[in-house]
Amino acid sequence: MDSLVPLFLEITSTDDVGVAQSFLEMAGGDLDTAVTLYFEHGTGVGPSRPGDDAEVAGRLQQEMYAEPESADEGVRRPLEPVHDQLVSDYTAVDPHRGMFGRTQVGIFNQLDDGDDEDGVEVVDLDDEDGDDDEFQMLDDDDDSIRQQNNRRARRRREFRTSTQRRLANIFRPPWDIIQKLDLDGAKVVARQEKKWILVNIQDMTDFRCQCLNRDFWSNTEIKEIVRENFIFLQYHHDSPNGEYYINMYPFSEYPHIAILDPMTGERLKMWSGVPNFHVWVEQVVDFMDRFSLDKNKKNPIVQHSVRPDVSSLSEEQQIKMAMEHSLNPDAARQQDSVDIVDLDNGEGTKERPLELESDEPVIEAVDVPDPEGTDVTRIQIRSGDGRRVVKKFALQDPVLRVFQFVKYYFGIDNKPFHLTMQRENLIDKLDQTVQQCGLRNASLLLEVEE
Repeated sequence: MDSLVPLFLEITSTDDVGVAQSFLEMAGGDLDTAVTLYFEHGTGVGPSRPGDDAEVAGRLQQEMYAEPESADEGVRRPLEPVHDQLVSDYTAVDPHRGMFGRTQVGIFNQLDDGDDEDGVEVVDLDDEDGDDDEFQMLDDDDDSIRQQNNRRARRRREFRTSTQRRLANIFRPPWDIIQKLDLDGAKVVARQEKKWILVNIQDMTDFRCQCLNRDFWSNTEIKEIVRENFIFLQYHHDSPNGEYYINMYPFSEYPHIAILDPMTGERLKMWSGVPNFHVWVEQVVDFMDRFSLDKNKKNPIVQHSVRPDVSSLSEEQQIKMAMEHSLNPDAARQQDSVDIVDLDNGEGTKERPLELESDEPVIEAVDVPDPEGTDVTRIQIRSGDGRRVVKKFALQDPVLRVFQFVKYYFGIDNKPFHLTMQRENLIDKLDQTVQQCGLRNASLLLEVEE
């Protein structure tokens, strides 16, 4: 320790050998610690007598671990608990206004008008008066201005040709089944009436959306199904309600039809394009049979897949997708989908895989005797509750014998179970031998499904 004194004096620029020795003694001969103590506390902490080492060390320890005198000094106050919504309700918009977007009003973009005689609000696209009455009707809350706009619209309809009126009636939206509600309001009404939510998002510049109104929603049978079982919403894609829906439930193709759960808000079923009438009815009937709004019943699990938006991908991702589509043309035609996974029918999901299916051989419980000979190995089996056993097996024994012994030893009844080695499930290797599966001196994990 004395050899460190000159170095301590040189670093600290002090001439007091006693101070150097005292700091080195307090630091246990560690030069770095001694120098640090010197610069932090100065010579005032150096003991003037050899018997003061314990006292100084105690004082330094108290200074290091002592609580601050004030609660606000040197200690940050704990964070206050915060309760907030992950997704807050969007700004309230008049439900009637929130349905319509910014596309010019016309035969292919009709607005509902309850005061109209024929129920159709249509504007002649060749009208050059430029007063934009219909947009004023949506944007102005004053009742007198709204009534004035309605009168102007009715006067213009008096000069509409029979062809324009006929086209307006053909492509008329199904106002008799549409509920003028926003998404949150529809959830409340659907819960009260115990109905599902049926949403249709349309791009009025896509003629397929016009065909949907003309050929699909005009069908009497479909209207009856919708009235009895759904709260039906139809939004323009650029309307406030439509934009809110698209942010919450992305999709890639118009027209878009979906069924939502009014309790959880989950999208349970989805269609893209104009669906076939008969197929759609069958799918909706099947949906009603498999799903229930009764909270005491368990509904199937659904898996969602949305076709990626190419414009949002990087150049490298676009090249990779193009290569995949060139190798697999069917992948290029992939549609948005919501697949129903019914666990009662023996199907599994990524979250809950089923390792033992009904078509696999039944594993019997067998007390397997120890084999004789030299081609023998020991296998350790560990269970989730901490039990373990080491058992001898012949290298040529099938893996099935390991499963039979495990079922016997651990007393597994008819519950499905599987053995894994390094996260590899052995249920598909029952016919292979212990040697082929690389189970020599292996350690297996037993998992039993409840």
